Amino acid sequence: SPSPVPSSPCVNLGSGISAISVSPAGNLIVAGGRDVLQIVSVHATDPVTLELFRNMRPGKRNKKYTNLTSSASDVRWHLTDEHYFAAAATNSAVVLWNLNSTRVQEQVWTAHERSVNRVCWQPKEPSVLLSASQDGTVRVWDTRQETERLTITAGASESVRDIDFSPFNNHQFAAAYENGNVLIWDLRRPKGHEQRITAHESYVFAIAWHPDQRGVLATGGRDCMVKVWDTLRPSIPIHTIQTVSSVSRVSWRPGYANQIATASQPAMPVDCDVHVWDLTRPFVPVMTFTGHRAAATGVEWGMKQFNKHVFTCSKDGTVISHHVSKSVKPYQHLSVQPIDWNVDESVYAVFGHVNRDYDPNEITPPTIVPSSPRSAPRVMVGMEAPAPVAATRPIIPPHSTDIQRMVFRGCVRAEDDDAGLDLKLVKFFGEQYVLDSSTHKLDYCCSCNAKTAASVGKRTVAHTWLMLSHLFDAVDVKQNIENGEPSQPDSPLNSPTQFLNTELLNATQDTDEALIGDDLWVWPLYPEKVEEQQPIQSTPEDMLTLNEFLDQEAVALVNELLEYYAEKSDVQMCCSIVILLKDRMTFDPLRVHQWFASYLDILLQLKLWDIACELIGFSPDESVRNMNTMATTLHLGCGRCSKPLGADPPMATHKYNCEYCTQPYNQCLVL
Repeated sequence: SPSPVPSSPCVNLGSGISAISVSPAGNLIVAGGRDVLQIVSVHATDPVTLELFRNMRPGKRNKKYTNLTSSASDVRWHLTDEHYFAAAATNSAVVLWNLNSTRVQEQVWTAHERSVNRVCWQPKEPSVLLSASQDGTVRVWDTRQETERLTITAGASESVRDIDFSPFNNHQFAAAYENGNVLIWDLRRPKGHEQRITAHESYVFAIAWHPDQRGVLATGGRDCMVKVWDTLRPSIPIHTIQTVSSVSRVSWRPGYANQIATASQPAMPVDCDVHVWDLTRPFVPVMTFTGHRAAATGVEWGMKQFNKHVFTCSKDGTVISHHVSKSVKPYQHLSVQPIDWNVDESVYAVFGHVNRDYDPNEITPPTIVPSSPRSAPRVMVGMEAPAPVAATRPIIPPHSTDIQRMVFRGCVRAEDDDAGLDLKLVKFFGEQYVLDSSTHKLDYCCSCNAKTAASVGKRTVAHTWLMLSHLFDAVDVKQNIENGEPSQPDSPLNSPTQFLNTELLNATQDTDEALIGDDLWVWPLYPEKVEEQQPIQSTPEDMLTLNEFLDQEAVALVNELLEYYAEKSDVQMCCSIVILLKDRMTFDPLRVHQWFASYLDILLQLKLWDIACELIGFSPDESVRNMNTMATTLHLGCGRCSKPLGADPPMATHKYNCEYCTQPYNQCLVL
């Protein structure tokens, strides 16, 4: 759910922000997005204040700079010169801006063929700039030249999502790709990469070299993981952090060798906060910065007199300055007495102690070494917890040993509605749900969806669909009476409880009866008791009074249901409800866009292309419906062994046999 209104210093730029960058002196911040490119000044008052300094998109007053070169997907301030910053434009251009020049766009390079994702300055040679693009290339620019100095490509590789220069080697940089790989390159040998790291299962969105530890690289991906690698021995990560959502940005904290900040991917805004993790305590963030109402898209540590501040930006259009002393500390709210039943009806529990006085701002020695696993002892109720095992690392997190003693051996019910999003069920529901309200009535769609949910034991979901069907059927009765049409004697309004139980029992007659049992209760929608099989004998005036209550309660109930499923990260249920009720009530457009973007991302992971296309067409959000008009990439491969064909099609090279299986190509070449 969205974070509360920020209490920290904040400035609203009026449009979604994709990235920010702090100037070398620390007193200026450049913020860029699709419709915004502005400079924010930072004043060293108590507390720190932010205010707009300069708008780099003058708008109608100067149409020269209102083109797409003023739209930025990434911005990066020059490392030494306060007057220059580079921007990755959304129209595939790389722009060098000069604040002291009347021609603010000093250089515009347009060699990329698709949008540019990241730009990065070389630390030791201030005139060299890198850019990473969706076209799969990394280009090297010199601010003194009008054309690119070098083009680096990994053959038929995926799009490049992020790049970062090594602080210890002027010629070495790392590049993150959509296929989950991280390639390390040397500018002196651009024909081939020096090293390949299979970092993540899917897209790698962010990378960052450690500023103080040679060869240490952090990566963040769509698999909700942050991994720290020793590039000298990259077989396995030396540290792993599990997050709650995809990671779009990673940033090492200056002066704190073990701490790293993360931000979530805007396409899956499960978490709108920025978290700071300690490698010695990777299970719970040591600091959390709240305040944004949409996914945080950038995080920058303050410099010089602002070294105790963190600057964050978001798709909600705000830039916030956070002081580390005012951060939320999740470890202070940990439960220290976990308890659970075992399958043999015994109870297991742990009685431990959490040091809630731990100070995350205390500088600790670096611990970039692999951690050795420790056994987790089982402790019976009433027993004292054993003494902590001797540490093999320099710093032992104050609560990690207690957390590792939480051994849950409880039995699992046939249905667990709080178990999170099951991808198998997502695929099943996506294929079976009836969501086309233009060809089917609402009660039919809800009844079919309820039977689908009940067939796999999802009773809470089945109850939700039947309740929506019954609730809005009552509202339809009101409209019929107002139009002079009599209500049907066999309407489900006659006995809500019987209707729901009968429908659900019929839907589950082919399933395990233990899933229903005596604990299946559905509360009636009305406080008064209604006679079974008796039609409602009411005048239009009486029904109008009753249904005025239903109209208000229906909207409130649907909003509560959406909040309930959103908190459980069940974006599939949220999108399904919105699709069926989009003609009957209005929804928050920002929340709807977030749900549909997250659901589409899951469907694409599962390769459910047809369902994703149907979802785009059903969406009430215009920006989602326009996704089908965007560019489409076709990957060609051998129809026999599914290996990629490479950069050149077979007809261009006059090759008719696959290089891998040596068999002739067949007619199906699109993977």
